[in-house]
Amino acid sequence: MKKYRRKKYLIDRPFQLKLLVMVISLLLIHTILVLAAVFLPTALVLYSNLPLERKNDAAKSILLFHKTIWPGIVAVIALFGYVSIFFSHKIAGPIYRIKMALREMAAGNYSNRITLRKGDELVDVAEHINALSEIINTSKTALNLNHGSVIEALAELKRELSAATPDKEAISALFEKIEAGNSEVSSILTTGR
Repeated sequence: MKKYRRKKYLIDRPFQLKLLVMVISLLLIHTILVLAAVFLPTALVLYSNLPLERKNDAAKSILLFHKTIWPGIVAVIALFGYVSIFFSHKIAGPIYRIKMALREMAAGNYSNRITLRKGDELVDVAEHINALSEIINTSKTALNLNHGSVIEALAELKRELSAATPDKEAISALFEKIEAGNSEVSSILTTGR
């Protein structure tokens, strides 16, 4: 069996990019707050009236932080950006497929089924939509069969009534057939099945 793989990661571009911007913005805000908490005491030493030797140690400490912390911060932000796109794909892909299936249903095609990959989100929603589609498809088929039966009985009734001597028993049987079809249609419309 061929493994179903992602062809592209940006399925719902606006949603996924909005999520990416939100994640990176939160990371940047967090980073700024943490760096302010780490650097602020050392930076205050630079602007204080402390001896020059103490200011020199503070400046070296700040430079060391810059050399070691910034590459890590950039790597973490890039990693979180990638992870947010990867995981948003597990939501955006199913939403895309669900939208497409609902469009098909709105167009009258109830035979399509939503198939999701292993690990995708919204599997339960897709299963419920598939079940609903199956019920509607079954009901539609039953309605079409009953419609055909009623149309056929009406045509026979019309022929019987236009005959020179209509057969009352045949007319009564046709009325019963029409009423049975109508009852079945009413049941389908009431219960949905």
